[in-house]
Amino acid sequence: MSPGQLPLEADWVERPLTITFEGQTVTEMARAYWGAIEVSITTPMAQLTRTDHHQGWAFAMKAHHCPEARFAFCGKLTATGLKTAESFLADMYLDWRAVALRLSAVDAECQRTQQKLNDLEGKFTAHRRPVLQKRLALQGTPRAGEISQRDDGLADLFDKLDEMQ
Repeated sequence: MSPGQLPLEADWVERPLTITFEGQTVTEMARAYWGAIEVSITTPMAQLTRTDHHQGWAFAMKAHHCPEARFAFCGKLTATGLKTAESFLADMYLDWRAVALRLSAVDAECQRTQQKLNDLEGKFTAHRRPVLQKRLALQGTPRAGEISQRDDGLADLFDKLDEMQ
C-alpha cells in the first residue's frame, strides 16, 4: 500500500509500559489508536488517567499520509505513541510523588479550598433568600384571588425573578 492508501484504524492497541525513576519501577498499561492515547496508573495511586486526543480533520489528514504521526499503527504503538505514553506515565508518577512528599500541606490546602467553597455557597444562599421570599409573597397574591397575573403584569416580574436565579 502506498502511504495515501493507509486506513485510519479504530481498534485500540494495549501495551504495558515500564519506567524506572530513581530506582522506583512503575509498570502500567497504555491504550492507543490512530488519534488518541490513554495511560492509566493504578499503583502507587489509583484512578489517575492522562489522555491525548488528536481526532480532528487536520490530524486525520496528516495521519492518513504519515503513519508515523499516529499513536498506533498496524496493531502496535508507534514511536510517537510510545514516547507520549512514557511521558504521561513519568509525569503522573512525578505528580504523585510531589503530592505524597507534601501530603500534610496538600491536605491543609484542600481543607482551606473546601472552606472557601462552603463560604461562597453560604453567601450565595444568603443573597438568594430575599429573592425567593419576595417571589413566594408574589405567588401567594394571585392564589388569594385578589388580582390576576395578567392584570397586574406579575408574569413579567416572575420571569425577571427567574432570570435572576
